[in-house]
Amino acid sequence: GPMAQHIDQPNKLEREKTFKLLDIPTFLNALQNNLQGKGQMPSYQIELCFGEEYPDPIVPKTRKLIMAQVVPLFAVELMRRLNLGQSQEKRLNLSSNSAGKMTLEG
Repeated sequence: GPMAQHIDQPNKLEREKTFKLLDIPTFLNALQNNLQGKGQMPSYQIELCFGEEYPDPIVPKTRKLIMAQVVPLFAVELMRRLNLGQSQEKRLNLSSNSAGKMTLEG
């Protein structure tokens, strides 16, 4: 996912520990930059593999026993709204407060 330390090797999650898989303010900032032509579209989908290392150069993702794809619904809805209701040239002001409430102003 977007918070993974490594892209080309496994990022092991330890039991009984909490890990941040997506940072909402970072995601919103990257999205705003993208809409202003200053960067790539931010990643928000998270792939988890249980019981095996992933990515694995020998075994493709489709051959893993247990894979889960986590897609935050707020990001899906935000992308849907941006594609339907806003042009990418229009400057957007995205913000998120500490309670996780998101506002979209344009």
